[in-house]
Amino acid sequence: MTKTTSRLVPPTTLQRPPLSRTVLEIRAILEFGSLFLGRKYLQKKLPKGDGHPVMIIPGFMIGDAFTLSLRRLLGTLGYEAHPWDQGNNYGLRDETCHNLERRVAQIYRDSGRKVSLIGHSLGGVYVRAIAHRQPQHVRQI
Repeated sequence: MTKTTSRLVPPTTLQRPPLSRTVLEIRAILEFGSLFLGRKYLQKKLPKGDGHPVMIIPGFMIGDAFTLSLRRLLGTLGYEAHPWDQGNNYGLRDETCHNLERRVAQIYRDSGRKVSLIGHSLGGVYVRAIAHRQPQHVRQI
């Protein structure tokens, strides 16, 4: 019996990205850090919440840890911020969409108020689908 391993890309075809693209990745770290540095400013400039629930849906390959600082900021502004609680976003999946619909409906039932949805990148696709399928539970996207 022969042991085989599967790989998405044969190792001989992998190439290091150009330095210019690698440097651009540092931008993500800077943007993430800028939220901490600008938090006081944002707390003064962003609209205060009325306590209604807001759920944040992360982008592709991202989970709730990525949205934690935004949820904390929204909490200090007076919103009831919720994670999506689906682990990492591994792409468009029917099961994930159904789970999100149930989650939005549960948040709506628990709070008695419509839910605002924030979608980052691919999360925005989920947000639009949920708003289209559950307009009775969604305040805004």
